[in-house]
Amino acid sequence: FCEKHQEIRVKNCTGYFVYQLWPLPDEDAVYCTDSALGDPCVTHTVLDQPWRSTNCSHTGRSGGTKMDDINLAEGWYRFNSSGGWKIPETVVPVNHCSGKYPGWLNGPHPSVGDGEVTRTVCFTV
Repeated sequence: FCEKHQEIRVKNCTGYFVYQLWPLPDEDAVYCTDSALGDPCVTHTVLDQPWRSTNCSHTGRSGGTKMDDINLAEGWYRFNSSGGWKIPETVVPVNHCSGKYPGWLNGPHPSVGDGEVTRTVCFTV
């Protein structure tokens, strides 16, 4: 069930994915990992925080601090850390990824041939 959600853009860059993300309206929501101008496969920001991992509890890897993405700048992002390299495609339990409402992709990632696609990130509440 996808009560809270955010539309995003996703592109397969042959070996990794990039995501066009926006700040989240809820201070308790966070983008998880399993982890605009020009080509987003070349021009993107790397999110490399291991605390985004689905294996991290509410504050498991963030030094006891609850994390969120309310101040994330709009743009294209690539996940690349020991925490993972893509947004998970299955429900993530509440209080994981070092945040309260973890995000997961509601549907499959695109193939390279799909180009940029729109997908929905759901946030478990």
